[in-house]
Amino acid sequence: CAAASQIDTGPVIEGRRGELVWQITVPTDGSMPEGGLFPTLIQWPEQAGAHGPAARMPDMGCTLDGLILRHRAPEALQAALASIGADMLVTVEDCGDDAPGLLARIATPAGVAELR
Repeated sequence: CAAASQIDTGPVIEGRRGELVWQITVPTDGSMPEGGLFPTLIQWPEQAGAHGPAARMPDMGCTLDGLILRHRAPEALQAALASIGADMLVTVEDCGDDAPGLLARIATPAGVAELR
């Protein structure tokens, strides 16, 4: 994914915590790509399974219901997301004169929560 990305996600480095090992992209200046609207790329080794350590976590009954990214150049962000196969995972909107940002909708047992 990192090689295909239209956004500079930085070099791939190895991360480690306890028994977990992974590869992750980190921009050289430490910033989050596109102000946090473009994902940091992470790859878990095969023995961690398709979803890394997430399969070991208890099910709390919460699921991601939607992720909306608001950006000043939504078409460019959408194209960059498409370059890594992530364009169908989010909705990208024009933020106009407002600050770029994101909205996550999480379905919980108590109803839908929105995180901005």
